[in-house]
Amino acid sequence: MARTCAHKQPFDFDNAAVGRPGPDGSPIVRTFTSRGGIPGVETRPRPGVRNLPFPLAALRRQPVVRGTIPPPQKQEPARRPARVAQMLALGHRIQAALDSGEYVDQAAAARALGVTRMRITQLLNLTFLAPDIQQEILFMEAVDGREPLAERALRHVARRENWVEQRRAWLALLDAAASRAHPGPTRQDPTVSD
Repeated sequence: MARTCAHKQPFDFDNAAVGRPGPDGSPIVRTFTSRGGIPGVETRPRPGVRNLPFPLAALRRQPVVRGTIPPPQKQEPARRPARVAQMLALGHRIQAALDSGEYVDQAAAARALGVTRMRITQLLNLTFLAPDIQQEILFMEAVDGREPLAERALRHVARRENWVEQRRAWLALLDAAASRAHPGPTRQDPTVSD
């Protein structure tokens, strides 16, 4: 930015120029003045130092014009695999480790993973669900931290011995979850026979 000194010689002034010699060889010091030439913040005059006037009004913030600020953009909802999907995958991992001999029995798996034997049993019981139910569970997502289904409710479905009974209980569970979230018609699945 070109500025003019007291002797009217233009030169480029920026922050790097402060402290360097000016056109006449004297070091440049920034002096602030307010509107109308009334002194603002000033440095003490020193012999052999040229004071450069700098308007204080230039340092003020510009007023914010209302209504011109764009509205905040809608953020995408945070999505992650549902907790029941993670627990089902862990159940399959534990079963694979038991089958391969990595763990001698469920108690050894519980000790290695730092959980109780009952928790290992709960996770392994999820692997007894019908394959189509497991597939639906594995694709479930928690949106903004809201879980679509509680594992505890899913355990009631896994207790059923027959896959047809599991499918009926699964549909009833989905209907109950959907009615809590969005009251409306219930889901009908033609693949389940009576």
